[in-house]
Amino acid sequence: MTAHRPQARRAAPLRCVLTAVLAALLAVTACSGADRDTADAAPRDAPGPVDPGSTEHNAADVAFVRAMVARHREAVALAEAAAPRAESAAVRALAERIAASQGPDVATMTGWLDDWGEDAPATDDDGDGALSDRAFLTGMIDRHRDAVDLAGAELAEGVHRPARELARAVVTTRTAEIGEMTALLAGD
Repeated sequence: MTAHRPQARRAAPLRCVLTAVLAALLAVTACSGADRDTADAAPRDAPGPVDPGSTEHNAADVAFVRAMVARHREAVALAEAAAPRAESAAVRALAERIAASQGPDVATMTGWLDDWGEDAPATDDDGDGALSDRAFLTGMIDRHRDAVDLAGAELAEGVHRPARELARAVVTTRTAEIGEMTALLAGD
């Protein structure tokens, strides 16, 4: 047993160092995720975090999803109409990206509404028409700003985790696209 003591003495400082390194890594990870945790936290009046597969939802979730389905459908129709007629390659690429990204979101959100026993909003077919790049960009900026506002309301009041995750993504992507579209308009 005494033969192992010097080895145990050497291992003890090594364990202390490893423990300190692990504690530091955990602290850094916890600190770097603090903003994410705060953004992900449910509103004070709402129940705790919801399982992503859960159908738990509230009126704010339903209102957000219904409004976003309508806006996404409008945006997809507008983008699909604008893409082939775009005068600028950058506007064409943006329109194609918007149509490609928001189309699948509509399917996801209408699935949530079905799961909740709620009807999806009726489809309006007002996206077709001759659009200049400027008309497409200004119309899409307005829709994006509206979407960011709706997402903010969902983050403040909603409880359905997947809807809240979508709301965070909407804020991030739409804000970036607003900046991109504003820059394209400035380049006209």
